[in-house]
Amino acid sequence: MFLIFANSDKVKSVAIGLYGMINSMRYTGDYAGMFAAVVIVFLPPFSCICSCQRRLSPALPAAV
Repeated sequence: MFLIFANSDKVKSVAIGLYGMINSMRYTGDYAGMFAAVVIVFLPPFSCICSCQRRLSPALPAAV
């Protein structure tokens, strides 16, 4: 859905940016840069979930 509204190379979603970075680094052998990009994308949602875990745990059984 994001690709319909963002037609330029300057604006990308996080998933597409990470995918492009992983593909470009796969052939150069820069695994440290690839790992850094994955960690930068992974840490904000993970820290948000960890900080809100007490409020999310009771709501999860109700959502299923």
